[in-house]
Amino acid sequence: MDSLNLKKQSYSIHTDLKLKDTTIYFNKKNTFQGTIQLKNSGIIGHYQKNTHATSYPTLYGSLYLDNATLQVTAKKNSPPLPPFPLRLTTSIGKNVFINSKSSGIAFDIVLKESKSPIQLSGTLQHPNINDNIHLKEGALSMINRNFELLSLSKQQKYLTIKGHPNLTHANTFKLYSTTDTEGNPTLVPIVNITGVTVIDTQVSENISINNQRYRHLLITLEGPLNQPKVFELDHFNSSSRLPNTTMSYIKTYNLTDSETTNQQTDISQVLM
Repeated sequence: MDSLNLKKQSYSIHTDLKLKDTTIYFNKKNTFQGTIQLKNSGIIGHYQKNTHATSYPTLYGSLYLDNATLQVTAKKNSPPLPPFPLRLTTSIGKNVFINSKSSGIAFDIVLKESKSPIQLSGTLQHPNINDNIHLKEGALSMINRNFELLSLSKQQKYLTIKGHPNLTHANTFKLYSTTDTEGNPTLVPIVNITGVTVIDTQVSENISINNQRYRHLLITLEGPLNQPKVFELDHFNSSSRLPNTTMSYIKTYNLTDSETTNQQTDISQVLM
């Protein structure tokens, strides 16, 4: 049996396992709940180990998500997964939700059904989604307000008033995997989204301007959710809850900058 003492020897094991098509229901709290259909899948390649490194065979196949909820959070205190390389295609079905919270920004979103497969790469421990996943509807919660996702046509109404009609955002996200300061695997959404909240200034006992009772606030996020490259708040006043051509564009606040006390006061006032 000394010849099988794998702790002391370099070795290589070729693997070519084909898995039967199956449907699996997961119910892992704070991670994933729902149905996954697995097709044309398997594990192929070499498991190799020597004194310097270990390599793993590749997990391949097609995944179909249906009636599922993915919660994007750090996997604290979870045992590490083996770093199998991934070569998977994923299709989004009906009623697939994603929840996330990072750096004071949270969202609860319904995903659009995918028209073409989405590539899932990286490893089992650090997965990456490099293709855009499109968002159907939902809301973002930040700075004490809920912002509903805004369609391209409604975005254009606001941005035309602002003078930038071509700066619409398609409401998409990707995922990349990293580690937090404690070394725990963490999934970080890369977003490109715009949402809106409408404040009735009479209800909030704030002063309306020129009988424009409603304050429309557009939030735009672009880049990693924990460190967005673009994080802006556009302020409009209107006599209606709905976007229209009589709206007045007031100001844009750049929330990525370190704000002065005056800027913080202004933002607090428009959010009231």
